[in-house]
Amino acid sequence: MRHLLREDGEKYCNKVSVYIFVSNMILFMVPVKFIVGDLDITYTLPGAKEYINGGLKKEMLNLEEVVAMKGVAHFLNQEKPEQISPHIVDFIRKF
Repeated sequence: MRHLLREDGEKYCNKVSVYIFVSNMILFMVPVKFIVGDLDITYTLPGAKEYINGGLKKEMLNLEEVVAMKGVAHFLNQEKPEQISPHIVDFIRKF
């Protein structure tokens, strides 16, 4: 989440669908697409896959999609740029 002063945030709030004023700060909640490699240690640790595909979705209200790319470890953009780029471009085009 990005934190901005209220006066700064008021300039940008019309570009973000959900925002929360907390004291003099604004917490922006923007849509999220979580992309992970199925060989990444953050995905292969015991219980991680289940949490990412279940618990994380329940906790992050702005999580729109979880993608586990096959045969990829941690550096998705370096290992499979031809596969990661369409995910990023398609997600950005929605807005």
